[in-house]
Amino acid sequence: QQGPQQQQQQQQGPQSLQALLSFGGEGPDLLKELQAEKRGARELRERLHAATGEIESLKRQLEADARKEQELDRQRKLVEDLYQQMEEKERQLAGFQSDLLSQRHQLEQADRSGMSGLPLPEESSEERLRRPQPQLQP
Repeated sequence: QQGPQQQQQQQQGPQSLQALLSFGGEGPDLLKELQAEKRGARELRERLHAATGEIESLKRQLEADARKEQELDRQRKLVEDLYQQMEEKERQLAGFQSDLLSQRHQLEQADRSGMSGLPLPEESSEERLRRPQPQLQP
C-alpha cells in the first residue's frame, strides 16, 4: 500500500521519461545533453567549492600578513623613537664633553698663572640639574 505522494512520484518518473521519449529520435540526444549539463554543473560546483576554500586560506594568510605588517610598523616607530633619544643623548654628551674641556682649560690656565685662589669654573646647567635640591620643611 503506497501513499498518494509515492504514487505521484512513481508516475512523474515514467511520465518524465515518456516525455523525453516523446521527442522521438531527439530524446536520447536530449537526455545525453542533460546528463552532460548535470556533470558540468557538478564540476562547476566542485571547482567553486575548491575556489572558496582557496579564498578562505588566502584571506587567513592576508590577515596574518596584515598583523605582521602592523607589528613591523610598531617596531619601526620604536626604532625611530630610540634613535631620536640616542641622538639627544649624544648631543648631551657632546655638551658635557665641551663643558669638561672648558673647565680643564680654565684650571690649566689658573695653574700656569699660579693663581690657586681663583674661583672654580661655573657649573654647567646639567651639573646644576643633577645636584640634589634642598628639601623644604612643611
